[in-house]
Amino acid sequence: MTSNDSPAPTPPEPEGEDGATTTFQEGTATAATAVIGEGGGRRSSDTSRMVLRETGNMRRMYDAAYPPYLPPKWEIVAGYIGGNTPHIWTDDEWKLQIRLAEAIWILPIWACSFPANHDPLAHAKQVLAWLEERAAPLGICVGLDFETAVDSTYVRTFDKHLTYYGYKTLLYGSASSIYHNPEPSGGYWVADWTGVAHLLPGTSATQWSGSKPFGGAYDPSLVADSTTLWKVGNMSLSKEDLLAIKGLIRDEVLRATMFLAGRSNARYSVSIEELQDAKTIDDVLARLDEMSPPGSLP
Repeated sequence: MTSNDSPAPTPPEPEGEDGATTTFQEGTATAATAVIGEGGGRRSSDTSRMVLRETGNMRRMYDAAYPPYLPPKWEIVAGYIGGNTPHIWTDDEWKLQIRLAEAIWILPIWACSFPANHDPLAHAKQVLAWLEERAAPLGICVGLDFETAVDSTYVRTFDKHLTYYGYKTLLYGSASSIYHNPEPSGGYWVADWTGVAHLLPGTSATQWSGSKPFGGAYDPSLVADSTTLWKVGNMSLSKEDLLAIKGLIRDEVLRATMFLAGRSNARYSVSIEELQDAKTIDDVLARLDEMSPPGSLP
């Protein structure tokens, strides 16, 4: 799928009445607006909180094993969250790519190009743990990178577990093999390298070229409006982000308390670190009283 190890696909049998594909020249796509309702934290098969609003045409997406230094300013960023990928994107890398690309949506991808050697239920649980930790909204698609693999049991088990908890599987693979797998809840993401941006009829997404025309940095795809993705505007902060913010707020509260208590004068050698075990404002004041020099209290 990414860099130089992608298979050269064989186009599938024509679909539709005339067998024609919908062509779409690069750079002319307009972004659809897919608004995913708040879903943070709790998981169920109820996706009633998900709202999809289609207002445009197909969306452009790039995917890469390693986050590119100079990504295109396309609507969707796709990266890897686990599996047999050479690199798992960190939260900081996700944030940087979103900012550089000015992206609207993201697609997390789980790689499993040799499914016969792995437990699909265990993999699905790892995906759900990643989504849970980041409070991902319900109803979004998760990419399953199969490359040229065919394994109906894996696809069904993996997809069944994701859909039970309110998510969808978007199966990626070569056009020569992907249709031998059952279509999952999020549909097919087909590699059809014609060199011209297009969306194959009946697919959720089409990867229309390998990475060579893009310096080996990323692969390009077009994604249907109906494919539900994680809108960046709803992307929750990670636990590390929340802890860092909590620490900053705590420090500011301590400093404000010290100031209001009249204990921020230089003659008091009290540091924020010395007050870290205080739980309440009263605790802070009591600790300050203990640390203040005799006769220095206001």
